[in-house]
Amino acid sequence: MEVTGNRLLYEARIWTAEATARLVSSDGAIGGLEALREVAWNSATCAANGGFAVVHAQEPDSMETGLLRTDGLPEGTGVPFVPGIQGTGYWEPPAVPFGSGWLLGTPQGLWESDGTEDGSFLADAIDPVLCTPWNLASSPLGALYGCRSLHFLAPDASPVELLAAGSVDWIRGIVPAGTGFAVVVSEEAYGTELWWTDGTPAGTRRVRDIAPGPASAIQLGDPLAAPFEPRLEGKVAALGDRVLFAADDGVHGEELWVSDGTEAGTYLLGDLMPGPRPSSPRELTPAGERLFFVAEHPALGRELWVTDGTPAGTVPAADLVPGAGSSCPGDLAWLDGRLVFSAWTPAWGREAWRTDGTSAGTWRLTDIAPGPASSSPGLFRQVGSTLLFAANDGERGFELWGLTADGSVPLFRDGWESGGPHRWDAATP
Repeated sequence: MEVTGNRLLYEARIWTAEATARLVSSDGAIGGLEALREVAWNSATCAANGGFAVVHAQEPDSMETGLLRTDGLPEGTGVPFVPGIQGTGYWEPPAVPFGSGWLLGTPQGLWESDGTEDGSFLADAIDPVLCTPWNLASSPLGALYGCRSLHFLAPDASPVELLAAGSVDWIRGIVPAGTGFAVVVSEEAYGTELWWTDGTPAGTRRVRDIAPGPASAIQLGDPLAAPFEPRLEGKVAALGDRVLFAADDGVHGEELWVSDGTEAGTYLLGDLMPGPRPSSPRELTPAGERLFFVAEHPALGRELWVTDGTPAGTVPAADLVPGAGSSCPGDLAWLDGRLVFSAWTPAWGREAWRTDGTSAGTWRLTDIAPGPASSSPGLFRQVGSTLLFAANDGERGFELWGLTADGSVPLFRDGWESGGPHRWDAATP
Protein backbone atom coordinates (compact mmCIF):
# COMPACT_ATOMS: atom_id res chain seq x y z
CA MET A 1 0.00 0.00 0.00
CA GLU A 2 1.41 3.38 -1.02
CA VAL A 3 0.04 6.92 -0.79
CA THR A 4 0.33 8.88 -4.03
CA GLY A 5 -0.81 12.48 -3.87
CA ASN A 6 -4.27 12.26 -2.30
CA ARG A 7 -4.91 8.60 -3.16
CA LEU A 8 -3.94 5.20 -1.80
CA LEU A 9 -2.60 2.57 -4.20
CA TYR A 10 -2.79 -1.12 -3.32
CA GLU A 11 -3.14 -4.60 -4.77
CA ALA A 12 -6.52 -6.20 -4.09
CA ARG A 13 -6.50 -9.99 -4.46
CA ILE A 14 -9.22 -12.48 -5.40
CA TRP A 15 -8.81 -15.71 -3.48
CA THR A 16 -9.70 -18.08 -6.31
CA ALA A 17 -7.91 -20.82 -8.25
CA GLU A 18 -6.88 -18.22 -10.85
CA ALA A 19 -5.12 -16.12 -8.17
CA THR A 20 -5.84 -12.83 -9.94
CA ALA A 21 -5.71 -9.32 -8.53
CA ARG A 22 -6.28 -5.69 -9.40
CA LEU A 23 -4.27 -2.57 -8.86
CA VAL A 24 -6.69 -0.26 -7.07
CA SER A 25 -6.70 3.28 -5.69
CA SER A 26 -8.89 5.06 -3.13
CA ASP A 27 -9.38 8.69 -2.21
CA GLY A 28 -10.62 7.64 1.25
CA ALA A 29 -14.29 8.33 0.52
CA ILE A 30 -17.20 5.92 0.11
CA GLY A 31 -17.48 5.28 -3.61
CA GLY A 32 -13.98 6.60 -4.19
CA LEU A 33 -12.39 3.31 -5.27
CA GLU A 34 -10.92 2.97 -8.75
CA ALA A 35 -9.71 -0.24 -10.41
CA LEU A 36 -6.68 0.68 -12.54
CA ARG A 37 -5.72 -2.63 -14.14
CA GLU A 38 -5.56 -6.37 -13.57
CA VAL A 39 -2.25 -7.85 -12.41
CA ALA A 40 -0.96 -11.25 -11.38
CA TRP A 41 -1.68 -12.13 -7.75
CA ASN A 42 0.93 -10.90 -5.25
CA SER A 43 3.12 -9.28 -7.91
CA ALA A 44 2.66 -5.49 -7.71
CA THR A 45 5.19 -3.22 -6.02
CA CYS A 46 5.19 0.55 -6.20
CA ALA A 47 7.12 3.63 -5.10
CA ALA A 48 5.54 7.06 -4.80
CA ASN A 49 7.15 10.38 -5.65
CA GLY A 50 4.93 13.42 -5.27
CA GLY A 51 1.62 12.93 -7.02
CA PHE A 52 2.78 9.92 -9.04
CA ALA A 53 4.01 6.39 -8.45
CA VAL A 54 5.76 3.81 -10.59
CA VAL A 55 4.33 0.31 -10.35
CA HIS A 56 6.12 -2.87 -11.31
CA ALA A 57 3.70 -5.74 -11.86
CA GLN A 58 3.37 -9.07 -13.60
CA GLU A 59 0.70 -9.41 -16.26
CA PRO A 60 -2.16 -11.85 -15.49
CA ASP A 61 -1.56 -15.41 -16.77
CA SER A 62 1.90 -14.41 -17.97
CA MET A 63 5.54 -14.25 -16.95
CA GLU A 64 5.78 -10.80 -18.57
CA THR A 65 6.46 -7.93 -16.19
CA GLY A 66 6.07 -4.25 -16.88
CA LEU A 67 6.58 -0.82 -15.38
CA LEU A 68 3.95 1.92 -15.46
CA ARG A 69 3.41 5.38 -14.01
CA THR A 70 0.12 6.36 -12.40
CA ASP A 71 -1.49 9.21 -10.49
CA GLY A 72 -4.04 6.80 -9.02
CA LEU A 73 -6.77 7.43 -11.60
CA PRO A 74 -7.54 5.36 -14.74
CA GLU A 75 -6.97 8.31 -17.09
CA GLY A 76 -3.63 9.05 -15.42
CA THR A 77 -2.32 5.47 -15.60
CA GLY A 78 0.17 4.75 -18.35
CA VAL A 79 0.62 1.67 -20.50
CA PRO A 80 3.06 -0.91 -19.05
CA PHE A 81 6.47 -1.06 -20.68
CA VAL A 82 9.65 -3.05 -20.12
CA PRO A 83 12.65 -0.66 -19.85
CA GLY A 84 15.26 -3.18 -20.98
CA ILE A 85 15.10 -5.08 -17.68
CA GLN A 86 15.70 -8.74 -18.39
CA GLY A 87 15.44 -11.85 -16.29
CA THR A 88 13.01 -10.48 -13.70
CA GLY A 89 10.47 -13.32 -13.76
CA TYR A 90 8.67 -13.28 -10.43
CA TRP A 91 11.31 -11.00 -8.92
CA GLU A 92 10.16 -7.56 -7.84
CA PRO A 93 12.83 -4.88 -8.34
CA PRO A 94 13.28 -2.48 -5.43
CA ALA A 95 12.33 1.10 -6.37
CA VAL A 96 12.91 4.43 -4.61
CA PRO A 97 12.22 8.08 -5.51
CA PHE A 98 15.15 9.98 -7.00
CA GLY A 99 14.85 13.61 -8.08
CA SER A 100 11.61 13.89 -10.01
CA GLY A 101 11.71 10.20 -10.99
CA TRP A 102 12.74 6.83 -9.63
CA LEU A 103 15.61 4.36 -9.35
CA LEU A 104 15.16 0.59 -9.71
CA GLY A 105 17.55 -2.18 -8.71
CA THR A 106 17.68 -4.87 -11.42
CA PRO A 107 19.87 -7.84 -12.41
CA GLN A 108 21.52 -5.53 -14.98
CA GLY A 109 22.32 -2.82 -12.44
CA LEU A 110 20.67 0.45 -11.44
CA TRP A 111 17.99 1.86 -13.73
CA GLU A 112 16.72 5.44 -13.64
CA SER A 113 13.23 6.22 -14.93
CA ASP A 114 10.74 9.07 -15.14
CA GLY A 115 7.96 6.52 -15.58
CA THR A 116 8.09 6.50 -19.37
CA GLU A 117 9.85 4.15 -21.76
CA ASP A 118 11.82 6.96 -23.42
CA GLY A 119 12.84 8.33 -20.04
CA SER A 120 14.26 5.06 -18.67
CA PHE A 121 17.94 4.19 -18.89
CA LEU A 122 20.66 2.15 -17.21
CA ALA A 123 22.37 4.53 -14.76
CA ASP A 124 24.98 2.09 -13.41
CA ALA A 125 25.77 -1.20 -15.14
CA ILE A 126 26.94 -3.64 -12.45
CA ASP A 127 28.22 -7.12 -13.26
CA PRO A 128 25.46 -9.39 -11.87
CA VAL A 129 28.06 -12.06 -11.08
CA LEU A 130 29.69 -9.63 -8.64
CA CYS A 131 26.69 -7.74 -7.34
CA THR A 132 23.04 -6.89 -7.95
CA PRO A 133 21.55 -3.88 -6.14
CA TRP A 134 19.00 -5.75 -4.01
CA ASN A 135 19.49 -3.12 -1.31
CA LEU A 136 18.51 0.38 -2.46
CA ALA A 137 17.75 3.56 -0.50
CA SER A 138 17.61 7.25 -1.33
CA SER A 139 17.66 10.60 0.45
CA PRO A 140 18.25 14.23 -0.64
CA LEU A 141 21.97 13.35 -0.70
CA GLY A 142 21.50 10.70 -3.39
CA ALA A 143 21.07 6.93 -3.59
CA LEU A 144 23.02 4.11 -1.95
CA TYR A 145 22.80 0.57 -3.32
CA GLY A 146 24.48 -2.83 -3.54
CA CYS A 147 24.62 -6.40 -2.29
CA ARG A 148 28.27 -7.57 -2.29
CA SER A 149 29.64 -4.16 -3.18
CA LEU A 150 28.41 -0.69 -2.24
CA HIS A 151 27.74 2.20 -4.63
CA PHE A 152 26.54 5.81 -4.38
CA LEU A 153 24.80 7.98 -6.98
CA ALA A 154 24.36 11.70 -6.33
CA PRO A 155 21.93 13.76 -8.45
CA ASP A 156 23.49 14.86 -11.76
CA ALA A 157 26.70 12.93 -11.01
CA SER A 158 28.39 9.70 -11.98
CA PRO A 159 28.15 6.55 -9.82
CA VAL A 160 30.88 6.05 -7.19
CA GLU A 161 31.99 2.65 -5.87
CA LEU A 162 32.42 2.85 -2.09
CA LEU A 163 33.17 -0.81 -1.32
CA ALA A 164 34.46 -3.13 -4.03
CA ALA A 165 33.08 -6.62 -4.48
CA GLY A 166 35.04 -8.99 -2.25
CA SER A 167 35.97 -6.35 0.34
CA VAL A 168 32.93 -7.38 2.42
CA ASP A 169 30.66 -10.42 2.29
CA TRP A 170 27.18 -8.85 2.12
CA ILE A 171 25.42 -5.52 2.26
CA ARG A 172 22.42 -6.42 4.42
CA GLY A 173 20.45 -3.18 4.60
CA ILE A 174 20.59 0.60 4.16
CA VAL A 175 18.85 3.35 6.17
CA PRO A 176 19.18 7.07 5.28
CA ALA A 177 19.99 9.13 8.39
CA GLY A 178 20.35 12.90 8.09
CA THR A 179 23.67 13.70 6.41
CA GLY A 180 24.63 10.07 5.80
CA PHE A 181 23.49 6.48 5.56
CA ALA A 182 23.60 3.68 8.11
CA VAL A 183 24.56 0.39 6.45
CA VAL A 184 24.35 -3.11 7.91
CA VAL A 185 27.33 -5.10 6.60
CA SER A 186 28.38 -8.74 7.03
CA GLU A 187 32.06 -9.73 7.08
CA GLU A 188 33.71 -13.03 7.92
CA ALA A 189 36.11 -11.45 10.42
CA TYR A 190 33.61 -9.11 12.11
CA GLY A 191 30.18 -10.67 11.66
CA THR A 192 27.21 -8.39 10.93
CA GLU A 193 27.81 -4.88 12.26
CA LEU A 194 26.80 -1.27 11.67
CA TRP A 195 28.67 0.85 9.11
CA TRP A 196 28.29 4.50 8.14
CA THR A 197 28.87 6.43 4.92
CA ASP A 198 28.56 10.00 3.68
CA GLY A 199 28.63 8.82 0.06
CA THR A 200 32.43 8.97 -0.34
CA PRO A 201 34.97 6.10 -0.14
CA ALA A 202 36.90 7.94 2.58
CA GLY A 203 33.74 8.47 4.60
CA THR A 204 32.66 4.80 4.49
CA ARG A 205 33.60 2.88 7.64
CA ARG A 206 32.61 0.29 10.21
CA VAL A 207 31.25 2.22 13.19
CA ARG A 208 32.16 -0.24 15.93
CA ASP A 209 32.70 -3.98 16.46
CA ILE A 210 29.88 -4.28 19.01
CA ALA A 211 30.03 -8.08 19.20
CA PRO A 212 33.80 -8.66 19.19
CA GLY A 213 35.38 -10.76 16.48
CA PRO A 214 33.30 -12.83 14.04
CA ALA A 215 30.16 -12.73 16.24
CA SER A 216 27.28 -10.65 14.82
CA ALA A 217 25.79 -7.77 16.77
CA ILE A 218 22.84 -7.39 14.38
CA GLN A 219 20.97 -10.66 13.89
CA LEU A 220 19.45 -11.04 10.43
CA GLY A 221 18.35 -13.90 8.18
CA ASP A 222 20.51 -15.77 5.70
CA PRO A 223 20.96 -13.73 2.47
CA LEU A 224 21.63 -16.91 0.48
CA ALA A 225 18.48 -18.66 1.71
CA ALA A 226 16.25 -15.61 1.11
CA PRO A 227 18.23 -12.99 -0.85
CA PHE A 228 15.23 -10.91 -1.97
CA GLU A 229 13.54 -10.46 1.41
CA PRO A 230 13.91 -7.23 3.41
CA ARG A 231 16.73 -7.75 5.81
CA LEU A 232 16.26 -5.10 8.49
CA GLU A 233 12.87 -6.32 9.76
CA GLY A 234 12.15 -3.22 11.84
CA LYS A 235 15.49 -3.42 13.65
CA VAL A 236 17.12 -0.22 12.33
CA ALA A 237 15.61 3.29 11.97
CA ALA A 238 16.82 6.88 11.71
CA LEU A 239 16.21 9.53 14.34
CA GLY A 240 17.48 12.78 12.83
CA ASP A 241 21.22 12.47 12.20
CA ARG A 242 21.45 9.33 14.32
CA VAL A 243 20.30 5.77 13.90
CA LEU A 244 18.74 3.46 16.49
CA PHE A 245 19.09 -0.28 16.10
CA ALA A 246 18.69 -3.62 17.87
CA ALA A 247 22.04 -5.23 18.64
CA ASP A 248 23.58 -7.87 20.89
CA ASP A 249 27.05 -7.22 22.32
CA GLY A 250 27.27 -10.72 23.80
CA VAL A 251 26.73 -9.41 27.34
CA HIS A 252 23.31 -7.71 27.49
CA GLY A 253 21.36 -9.70 24.92
CA GLU A 254 19.61 -7.96 22.03
CA GLU A 255 18.82 -4.42 23.20
CA LEU A 256 18.38 -0.93 21.75
CA TRP A 257 21.52 0.96 20.68
CA VAL A 258 22.11 4.40 19.19
CA SER A 259 24.83 5.68 16.84
CA ASP A 260 25.79 9.02 15.30
CA GLY A 261 28.19 7.29 12.92
CA THR A 262 31.20 7.51 15.23
CA GLU A 263 32.61 4.90 17.61
CA ALA A 264 32.31 7.23 20.62
CA GLY A 265 28.73 8.07 19.71
CA THR A 266 27.65 4.42 19.47
CA TYR A 267 26.34 2.99 22.75
CA LEU A 268 23.64 0.97 24.52
CA LEU A 269 20.51 3.00 25.36
CA GLY A 270 19.31 0.66 28.07
CA ASP A 271 19.24 -2.97 29.25
CA LEU A 272 15.46 -3.41 29.42
CA MET A 273 15.78 -7.13 30.21
CA PRO A 274 18.68 -7.14 32.70
CA GLY A 275 21.60 -9.43 31.99
CA PRO A 276 21.92 -11.59 28.88
CA ARG A 277 18.14 -11.98 28.32
CA PRO A 278 17.06 -9.93 25.26
CA SER A 279 14.30 -7.35 25.19
CA SER A 280 14.31 -7.86 21.37
CA PRO A 281 13.39 -4.34 20.19
CA ARG A 282 11.29 -4.40 17.02
CA GLU A 283 9.03 -2.15 14.93
CA LEU A 284 11.40 0.84 15.29
CA THR A 285 9.26 3.74 14.04
CA PRO A 286 10.47 7.38 13.84
CA ALA A 287 7.97 9.94 15.13
CA GLY A 288 9.33 13.47 14.78
CA GLU A 289 11.98 13.94 17.48
CA ARG A 290 11.11 10.60 19.09
CA LEU A 291 11.02 6.96 18.08
CA PHE A 292 8.53 4.27 19.10
CA PHE A 293 9.40 0.60 19.38
CA VAL A 294 8.15 -2.66 20.87
CA ALA A 295 10.23 -4.46 23.50
CA GLU A 296 10.07 -6.99 26.35
CA HIS A 297 10.36 -5.98 30.01
CA PRO A 298 10.25 -8.34 33.02
CA ALA A 299 7.53 -6.34 34.80
CA LEU A 300 5.58 -5.07 31.75
CA GLY A 301 5.69 -7.90 29.22
CA ARG A 302 5.99 -7.04 25.53
CA GLU A 303 4.61 -3.53 25.16
CA LEU A 304 5.06 -0.18 23.41
CA TRP A 305 8.04 2.06 24.30
CA VAL A 306 9.17 5.52 23.21
CA THR A 307 12.61 7.16 23.20
CA ASP A 308 14.21 10.50 22.40
CA GLY A 309 17.52 8.74 21.74
CA THR A 310 18.87 9.11 25.29
CA PRO A 311 18.92 6.52 28.11
CA ALA A 312 16.84 8.76 30.40
CA GLY A 313 14.34 9.43 27.62
CA THR A 314 13.69 5.73 26.87
CA VAL A 315 10.45 4.91 28.69
CA PRO A 316 7.28 2.80 28.38
CA ALA A 317 4.55 4.47 26.31
CA ALA A 318 1.65 2.27 27.47
CA ASP A 319 1.05 -1.01 29.32
CA LEU A 320 -2.13 -2.19 27.60
CA VAL A 321 -2.16 -5.58 29.35
CA PRO A 322 -1.24 -4.55 32.91
CA GLY A 323 1.59 -6.30 34.65
CA ALA A 324 3.74 -8.95 32.97
CA GLY A 325 1.11 -9.76 30.35
CA SER A 326 1.75 -8.64 26.77
CA SER A 327 -0.32 -6.75 24.22
CA CYS A 328 2.36 -7.42 21.58
CA PRO A 329 1.90 -4.20 19.55
CA GLY A 330 2.58 -4.34 15.80
CA ASP A 331 2.11 -2.52 12.49
CA LEU A 332 3.36 0.78 13.96
CA ALA A 333 2.79 3.83 11.73
CA TRP A 334 3.41 7.53 12.50
CA LEU A 335 0.60 9.34 10.70
CA ASP A 336 -0.65 12.92 10.98
CA GLY A 337 1.13 13.53 14.29
CA ARG A 338 -0.01 10.35 16.01
CA LEU A 339 1.18 6.77 16.31
CA VAL A 340 -1.33 4.21 15.07
CA PHE A 341 -0.76 0.52 15.79
CA SER A 342 -2.45 -2.81 16.40
CA ALA A 343 -2.43 -4.46 19.83
CA TRP A 344 -4.11 -7.37 21.61
CA THR A 345 -6.06 -7.16 24.87
CA PRO A 346 -8.19 -9.88 26.51
CA ALA A 347 -11.39 -7.84 26.24
CA TRP A 348 -11.04 -6.56 22.66
CA GLY A 349 -8.73 -8.96 20.83
CA ARG A 350 -6.30 -7.40 18.34
CA GLU A 351 -7.62 -4.02 17.22
CA ALA A 352 -6.36 -0.57 16.17
CA TRP A 353 -5.01 1.87 18.78
CA ARG A 354 -3.43 5.32 18.78
CA THR A 355 -1.08 7.11 21.18
CA ASP A 356 0.79 10.34 21.77
CA GLY A 357 3.42 8.45 23.78
CA THR A 358 1.70 8.67 27.18
CA SER A 359 -0.68 6.32 28.98
CA ALA A 360 -3.33 9.06 29.21
CA GLY A 361 -3.00 9.75 25.49
CA THR A 362 -3.43 6.10 24.43
CA TRP A 363 -6.81 4.70 23.43
CA ARG A 364 -8.45 2.05 21.27
CA LEU A 365 -9.75 3.19 17.87
CA THR A 366 -11.79 0.18 16.69
CA ASP A 367 -13.65 -2.98 17.64
CA ILE A 368 -14.25 -4.28 14.13
CA ALA A 369 -14.40 -7.93 15.22
CA PRO A 370 -16.68 -7.49 18.25
CA GLY A 371 -15.56 -8.32 21.76
CA PRO A 372 -12.49 -10.53 22.27
CA ALA A 373 -12.33 -11.55 18.59
CA SER A 374 -9.50 -9.98 16.57
CA SER A 375 -9.82 -8.01 13.34
CA SER A 376 -5.99 -7.91 13.11
CA PRO A 377 -5.74 -4.48 11.45
CA GLY A 378 -2.59 -3.42 9.65
CA LEU A 379 -1.07 -1.53 6.71
CA PHE A 380 -2.15 1.79 8.20
CA ARG A 381 -2.03 4.73 5.77
CA GLN A 382 -3.36 8.30 5.91
CA VAL A 383 -5.24 9.85 2.96
CA GLY A 384 -6.50 13.33 3.74
CA SER A 385 -8.37 13.14 7.06
CA THR A 386 -9.12 9.41 6.67
CA LEU A 387 -7.07 6.60 8.21
CA LEU A 388 -7.14 3.61 5.83
CA PHE A 389 -6.15 0.07 6.81
CA ALA A 390 -6.80 -3.62 6.17
CA ALA A 391 -8.91 -5.55 8.70
CA ASN A 392 -11.09 -8.66 9.02
CA ASP A 393 -14.49 -8.37 10.74
CA GLY A 394 -14.86 -12.17 10.81
CA GLU A 395 -17.49 -12.22 8.05
CA ARG A 396 -16.02 -10.64 4.91
CA GLY A 397 -12.33 -11.50 5.21
CA PHE A 398 -9.66 -8.82 4.97
CA GLU A 399 -10.96 -5.68 3.29
CA LEU A 400 -10.07 -2.00 3.15
CA TRP A 401 -11.51 0.00 6.07
CA GLY A 402 -11.48 3.72 6.72
CA LEU A 403 -11.63 5.60 10.00
CA THR A 404 -12.83 9.14 9.34
CA ALA A 405 -12.24 12.25 11.40
CA ASP A 406 -15.63 11.92 13.14
CA GLY A 407 -14.77 8.40 14.34
CA SER A 408 -17.06 6.40 12.05
CA VAL A 409 -15.72 3.15 10.59
CA PRO A 410 -17.09 2.43 7.09
CA LEU A 411 -16.29 -0.79 5.27
CA PHE A 412 -14.93 -0.44 1.73
CA ARG A 413 -16.30 -3.39 -0.26
CA ASP A 414 -14.49 -4.49 -3.39
CA GLY A 415 -15.82 -4.73 -6.94
CA TRP A 416 -16.08 -8.51 -6.96
CA GLU A 417 -18.52 -8.54 -4.01
CA SER A 418 -20.54 -5.57 -5.27
CA GLY A 419 -20.52 -6.62 -8.91
CA GLY A 420 -18.93 -3.45 -10.22
CA PRO A 421 -16.07 -4.59 -12.50
CA HIS A 422 -14.98 -1.10 -13.56
CA ARG A 423 -15.76 1.50 -10.93
CA TRP A 424 -15.75 0.03 -7.46
CA ASP A 425 -18.45 0.97 -4.97
CA ALA A 426 -18.70 0.74 -1.20
CA ALA A 427 -21.17 0.64 1.66
CA THR A 428 -21.20 0.84 5.41
CA PRO A 429 -21.48 -2.53 7.24
